[in-house]
Amino acid sequence: MRIVIFLLLWVVTAIPIVAQAQFTYATNNGAITVTGYNGSDGTVAIPNTINGYAVAVIGDWAFYATSVTNVLIPDSVTNIGDGAFFNCESLTNVTLGSGVTSVGDWAFGFCPTLASICCRGNAPSLGGADVFYGNEAAIYYLAGATGWGFMFHGHPAIPRNAPVPFDYATNSDGITLAITGYAGSDSEVIIPSSINFLPVTSFGNNAFDSVNMTNIIIPNIVTNLGDSAFNNCVNLTGIVIPSRVKQTGNFTFDGCSRLANVTIPASVTKIGDGAFAGCSSLTSIIIPSSVTSIGSEAFDNSGLTNITIPDSVVFIDGLAFVNCYKLATVKLPNTITSISYLMFAECDNLTQITIPDGITNIGTAAFYDCYKLTAIYFEGNAPSTGDQVFNYSNPTIYYRPGTIGWAEHFDGLPTALTPLSYPVIVDSPNFGVQTKRFGFTIFWATNTPVIVEASTNLLDWQPVQTNTLTTGSAYFSDPQQTNYPSRFYRLRSL
Repeated sequence: MRIVIFLLLWVVTAIPIVAQAQFTYATNNGAITVTGYNGSDGTVAIPNTINGYAVAVIGDWAFYATSVTNVLIPDSVTNIGDGAFFNCESLTNVTLGSGVTSVGDWAFGFCPTLASICCRGNAPSLGGADVFYGNEAAIYYLAGATGWGFMFHGHPAIPRNAPVPFDYATNSDGITLAITGYAGSDSEVIIPSSINFLPVTSFGNNAFDSVNMTNIIIPNIVTNLGDSAFNNCVNLTGIVIPSRVKQTGNFTFDGCSRLANVTIPASVTKIGDGAFAGCSSLTSIIIPSSVTSIGSEAFDNSGLTNITIPDSVVFIDGLAFVNCYKLATVKLPNTITSISYLMFAECDNLTQITIPDGITNIGTAAFYDCYKLTAIYFEGNAPSTGDQVFNYSNPTIYYRPGTIGWAEHFDGLPTALTPLSYPVIVDSPNFGVQTKRFGFTIFWATNTPVIVEASTNLLDWQPVQTNTLTTGSAYFSDPQQTNYPSRFYRLRSL
């Protein structure tokens, strides 16, 4: 069965927390009175505290003639002053917190587009002048609140309190909610954008722990997925992470063994510890270029068969891909400097991997028990290593010509020069201008002839020397280079 949560249209819009600097305010006996608003955002959520003091009053004429369109007033506010929102011509929706007990004269006067006022508490007292003059706003209140009738100050009053199968709590900002639990039993769960007129912006830790659902739809106003939020949801098959979420949380999808489809938005900067651990049906995932770090055990025992890590990632913690028994290909970014401890340990299907030239250290047991690993291709100099890096793994270590620190063995494993499909010029100690000549070392296959061509304009190329690479390399030097203001070189095979 599909859960359908009916929502009031005015609370679907995401309400950001406006910076305190956009308000002017005064402190009176340890409480804040908001006296003005100089921001440019149409949708405004007034904070429940400023400088550690509760926001208790929206002062007289505080938002007079501003361009606000949607305003959320926190539960801490008790009084709304005279003309507080007078002549706000673009204002369409207002949510009054549960603490509001009085609304001053003309507070919402001459707001011609005001369509709805959502009240979270009992009916407030109103000023003597027409509070709602010049608009036809409907008043919505929560069932069970007192003081309401069919009409309120000449405007229709309508109860709203749609039952939801969720536990929830107010966040520390006092104006948004966190889902903390689920009491339903449906296979498809739809998270409402709001509950009791407050926007749902986060999930608490373990909010859906072991829930028997196959799919969940999360509104885009959600910004935070709690730690272990979907822990052991073994029947969950897919999820789209909302576009405002910045990190997945730790162990968010741990043990979701049927999770096969995940969309990570470009807003995410961190994949938390154990985020997808135990997701054995997750064979591939696209990591967006916004991600800068991947946590410990992030994909531990997942079903990944391949992974491409973008160059935006600068840190990958230990055990990130441990026990990825199906992982066959990995593309590491040029931006990381180390392969952390046990990062690829027990990746049974990994046969080869290329290590970028920026890697300076390989941690303890990083490739422990990768028994199918036959080749590791290093693009840079030999890195330092921890203990038992390749224990129970027996790859050949290949290194590029011109790199340093290599010997016949590396960490107990045999080494060899990387076979290339074309000749290359390497940066050797004799590269560049020497005495009355220009020189460089050519590397390629043994006993292969290579022609060096030269040009002064990158258009006309002439052969200047043929080199046979009797040992896989040869040194070329050009004494004629001094006769030209500039000269370019290229290689080609016969």
